[in-house]
Amino acid sequence: MGFDLTRPGLFRSVFYFLLLYALFRWRAYATAGEEIMVWQKAALFGLSILNAFYVTRILSQNLIYLERTYVPALVYALAAMGYTTTGLTLTTSAVAFLLIFALDNMIRSYKKESDPGHFLNASIALGAAPLLYAPAAIFVWLLPAGLILFKQGGRSVATAILGYLLPVFFLSYIRWGMGGDFLDTVRHIFAQLAPAVSGAGIWDTMTVWDKVLAGIFLFLTLAGGFGFVRRRSGVRRRAVRGYVLFVWMALFCAVLVALPGRGLELLPIAAVPMAAIIPACFNRRAGWWPNLLYTVMMMSVVVYNLRFLL
Repeated sequence: MGFDLTRPGLFRSVFYFLLLYALFRWRAYATAGEEIMVWQKAALFGLSILNAFYVTRILSQNLIYLERTYVPALVYALAAMGYTTTGLTLTTSAVAFLLIFALDNMIRSYKKESDPGHFLNASIALGAAPLLYAPAAIFVWLLPAGLILFKQGGRSVATAILGYLLPVFFLSYIRWGMGGDFLDTVRHIFAQLAPAVSGAGIWDTMTVWDKVLAGIFLFLTLAGGFGFVRRRSGVRRRAVRGYVLFVWMALFCAVLVALPGRGLELLPIAAVPMAAIIPACFNRRAGWWPNLLYTVMMMSVVVYNLRFLL
């Protein structure tokens, strides 16, 4: 088949991941474009590795792609860490982990209607996400999407509702026990959501370089979606439903991006569905076209991070 860039093994994938992270850290140091402490850098690196390979594991276990691939881990690294990072990026990376955990449990629930435990885990994770980053409340809609896609019954619906409310109730109870108002937690979430109806949008804060790179990843995401649709006939039903769940997450991310008051801190969250969707551009395909797309994806992030030298 010849040399194929789009099928890196585990060793090469880890090497690329570390090389990219070194590039991102060097760019941040050279431009002094971020304010982030050493422990935050270490935590961000750990979460990035965890999220990248967690998504890859989900795709592999559920046979969403019919051949072993580590491209999802690289896509996550490129999309989540290729831009400027801040302390808030660490928070959204933690939220991304909760969302990946929720997606994993929802996909595991397929043909297990009598066991609502997976949806309990998923709903608790989704309910905890807004406590860290209030705009993540939009991902509550992943619950009805998952319940419908994986054909869950009334027990799972009731469990999902109770599980989603549990983190907020638990934190509210702790605040009340410490002498605070029971509704302070809910008020805090709504206060954090206020910028979503006013202020500058993410597009207004992006430079030309940001927009070009975002355009490349948007094109790859759309191409990956169309590529999967064309080859879905050879994929198991569970895998197709799992892929569709990632597509729903991508749509909710698009809504967040379109709302005012959001910034590039969203990227670790948006990188999750991109890591699942974009590899369809390369999976089970050979020739110069997938290699070209893969090279453009990699080099665009490298050039973006070296742009200050131009």
